[in-house]
Amino acid sequence: ARDGTQETALALGACRAVFALAGPVLVAAAVLAPEIVPMLLGAGWGPVVPLLSLLAAAQLFALLGAALPAIAIRVDRVDVLARLEILILCLRLPLLWFAMSEFGIIGAGYASLAVSLVTLVLSVRLLGRLLGTGPGAVARALLGPFLGLAAMTLALDAGRSAWLVGLDPLGLLIAVVVLTALAGLVHLAVMALAWQFSGRPPGLERFCIEAAARRTRRAIGLQGSGV
Repeated sequence: ARDGTQETALALGACRAVFALAGPVLVAAAVLAPEIVPMLLGAGWGPVVPLLSLLAAAQLFALLGAALPAIAIRVDRVDVLARLEILILCLRLPLLWFAMSEFGIIGAGYASLAVSLVTLVLSVRLLGRLLGTGPGAVARALLGPFLGLAAMTLALDAGRSAWLVGLDPLGLLIAVVVLTALAGLVHLAVMALAWQFSGRPPGLERFCIEAAARRTRRAIGLQGSGV
């Protein structure tokens, strides 16, 4: 039972790591698309900015699906994953067709976002089933990354209004990099706090903190020995 519990905790930690590592990139792309796209591609690409923001947000909510195949193979339940994929495909195709025919390309963006949200909910349920736990346990495991990404979104939105106005291209590039880095630190800080309050489960957070502690102790030891 201990091995099963530990394996479940490690699997949930891997899912948290997917959101912790890939999530900030997609959040930055979604929030800062109005600044990034014209800067990189030119002002003529301005009309596609809303679509790119929607697609980045859709990819964010679909991240959990990236961890499902490995877990399904590990527990020998690929059939359940296949049924989920077929269900999502049957939902995606008609919804995209309807949205594009009625609202154009921007409608397809909203349809993709809606399908990704449905995929997230179904993936949480399926993951709980595959791991032998409930969807509530999966949702609690993902709460920290989602809180961190929400805090990062707020930081980026506040920063872009205050810092990314009236700058030349070079200044805008520097400001975008600095703002993204600071918002990323906010994301990590919120994740670390959530990890502390959730009982310090195994996963990326523990690995990073323990690695940093080892490096700190090693640096202190080298300084103490006079090296």
